[in-house]
Amino acid sequence: MTDGNEGRRQDRAVTLVLVAAGGAFGATARFVMEGVVVAIGGSTLVALVLVNALGGFLLGWAFVGLDPRAARLVDAEKAFTDLPEARSRHRILAAFLATGFCGAFTTYSSLAREFLPLVRTGAWLEGASWLIGLLAIGLVALVAGIRTGRRFRD
Repeated sequence: MTDGNEGRRQDRAVTLVLVAAGGAFGATARFVMEGVVVAIGGSTLVALVLVNALGGFLLGWAFVGLDPRAARLVDAEKAFTDLPEARSRHRILAAFLATGFCGAFTTYSSLAREFLPLVRTGAWLEGASWLIGLLAIGLVALVAGIRTGRRFRD
C-alpha cells in the first residue's frame, strides 16, 4: 500500500462519517419540522412542501457555495479553473450538509406517504397538482440557493 492509497481511504472514511452524521441531523430536523407545522395547525403535506423548499435552497447553496468543483458545473467562466485548496477546505462541510443533511431532510418516503393516499382515494388530479407544485417549488428554491451560494463564494 502506498501513502496515497491510505490517505484516500481515510478521506473516504471521514466523508462516510460526515454523510451519516449529516443524515442523522437531516432526518431529525425533518421529523421536528413536520411536528411543529402540524402543531401550529398545518398539514403534513404543507410540512412536506416547506421541508423540500428549504432543503432545495440549502442544497443549491451548498452545491455552489461550498464545493468549487460543483461551481464549475454551473458557472461557465469557472469551467476550466482548478481550485485544489478551496476544494479540500469545503469538501467536509459539503459532504455533511449537501449529501448528508439535505439528502435525509428532503426525502421521497415522505412524498410517497402524502401522495399515495390521494391516489388510493381517486384524487389523481389533486395528487398530480401537489406533486408538480412540490417539484416546481423545489426547483425554484434550488435556483435561489445556487444564486445565494454564488454570492457566498465570491
